[in-house]
Amino acid sequence: MRTMKIVVVGAGQVGRSVASELAKVHDLVVIDSEAERLEDLRHSVDVMTIEGDGADLEILKEAGVPEADIIIASTDDDRVNILVCGIARMLSEELFTICRVADTAYLRSWEHTRKAFQVDLMVGSNFLTAQSIDNVLSEELARDVAYFDNGRIEMAEYVIPEDCELAAKQIKDTKIPEGVRLAAVFDGQKMEVATGATWMRAGNRVLVIGESEEVAGFGNRLARSQDSKLGKDPSKNRVKRWLKRKQKDNLNVFILGGGEVGLQTATLLEKRGLSPKLVESDAKRAELLARALPKSFVLNDDIKNPGFIRTEGLSRADLVIVCLSTDELNLFASVLALDVGAKKVVSVIHSIEFQPLFDRSGVELTFNPRTEVIKEIIRHTRGKRLDKIAFVEGHKGEVIQITLDENSALVGKPLQEATQDLPGKLVIGAASRNDVVIIPNGKTVLEPGDRLVVFLDTTDVAAMMEAL
Repeated sequence: MRTMKIVVVGAGQVGRSVASELAKVHDLVVIDSEAERLEDLRHSVDVMTIEGDGADLEILKEAGVPEADIIIASTDDDRVNILVCGIARMLSEELFTICRVADTAYLRSWEHTRKAFQVDLMVGSNFLTAQSIDNVLSEELARDVAYFDNGRIEMAEYVIPEDCELAAKQIKDTKIPEGVRLAAVFDGQKMEVATGATWMRAGNRVLVIGESEEVAGFGNRLARSQDSKLGKDPSKNRVKRWLKRKQKDNLNVFILGGGEVGLQTATLLEKRGLSPKLVESDAKRAELLARALPKSFVLNDDIKNPGFIRTEGLSRADLVIVCLSTDELNLFASVLALDVGAKKVVSVIHSIEFQPLFDRSGVELTFNPRTEVIKEIIRHTRGKRLDKIAFVEGHKGEVIQITLDENSALVGKPLQEATQDLPGKLVIGAASRNDVVIIPNGKTVLEPGDRLVVFLDTTDVAAMMEAL
């Protein structure tokens, strides 16, 4: 991976996180109008900073944009980000411009008229968040889900139930389906990259990668263990029941909040054949949503209204998706939904400072729009062969999809030999060749053009990307 010169405009949560990651490999200049933000950034990251307006031509020149490889416009103002990219392109035709936006309308316009914006990559935070939320419906029990290779390969994270046959065993002593690889085990804040000697205990979280149907089957195996403990019929396929209910269009889904994330999530759920109930407190916004979402039930109500629970039936919800404007409201609504009996609650979270509160509240999964943007930006700065990236457990690890070329250390010899000299730990989850999924073993020989899905410890990513 060659060292590039990258200019980042905006040192908020997105800009700071992107700078922290990219500064490990590249030369960075960060521009922001707030001196305090820049000072905080310099204390933790070795970057050059410039105080000023990122849309100012002279400031961009001072930052070295004419000689830069990439500019990332990551302020909280969509229009400013688009303007920054346009001005930067005037300074360099060779510059690759990345623009963060929240409003999906800009994203839709860019998809049809990219040259007009002078933006090479537009990253829509709210749309990416809605896509991640949509993936939750694929697995009833999974804490996290991501798909690779056009849905053929799946990553999922599960909690090991008590009395499960996998509990209190080392991986080498368990029967794992041939189409599934255990990638990592999480015990509290501790992560262990999976090996045969790794222990799995009740309450641990396990990350698996494999062929999508096989991963779903593994989730069902855990579900049967949980159902048996709860006194339910373990012979019934719980995951298939969940999927069957989706197909019958009777899964009871609530979306609390009709902002951009709520709208995009409802749109994706409608494409699945579902009719979610979307709750929006603003009457004009609710009217607009009702016109945009023909298959959804748009309710003009306020979750803070004492009669809301009684009249809207939140207690009977199979899934509640909370995407309100503030983390305080999201936390309140999530706890409320859980308290009245909703089966599963997931929530948007805007600030990472609130994550510990959500973790303690019982919310199964949170989605941070800024994190979704960070993943996409980082993917595009690591080279063309990196097809997709998913952060795991607050970025303790990464699952990536990479297209191998003839220079990869994994190509041309059996994997048991090829992996010996790698500069870090990895778990090879699955590969795809000519759109056929392969679950590699030690004797597998990978070829140039194979798409590989692997799990990496975050601390090893930079060195491993060079090798892969």
